[in-house]
Amino acid sequence: MNSVSNYTIEQISKATGTKIESLMYWKEAREKEMFDGFQKEAQEKLWKAEDYIAVANILISVYAIKMSRKSREHTKDLIQRMISNMNPAREYIERVGIQKAYEYAKNDFGIELEFDSIDINKEFGFGDFGDKTK
Repeated sequence: MNSVSNYTIEQISKATGTKIESLMYWKEAREKEMFDGFQKEAQEKLWKAEDYIAVANILISVYAIKMSRKSREHTKDLIQRMISNMNPAREYIERVGIQKAYEYAKNDFGIELEFDSIDINKEFGFGDFGDKTK
């Protein structure tokens, strides 16, 4: 028994008694359905990644402030220290990972952020960097 996946459109038309134009229309409709499905899935992943990045940015700011605060002195001094700690805070978030950083921030500062936790590296094919701790 031959596999129909190896048949040409003409062979399928002849075997089924269906006009080539009808088969072409059916094939294009199935391809569009598949494309639309893939596009929707990709858009949902993109939205999830954007939410994830937004949470990461909030956490970077939280840790930058934490690393900057020595006392309740002038706001200007706090902002300058916060800006100088942005890279160390980002590096900290990268080192421990978003999920752990969120858990630590939730415990340390009592913050609640709504987001779907995802393994962004796995989701987007960047590899698994595993769980990293403080």
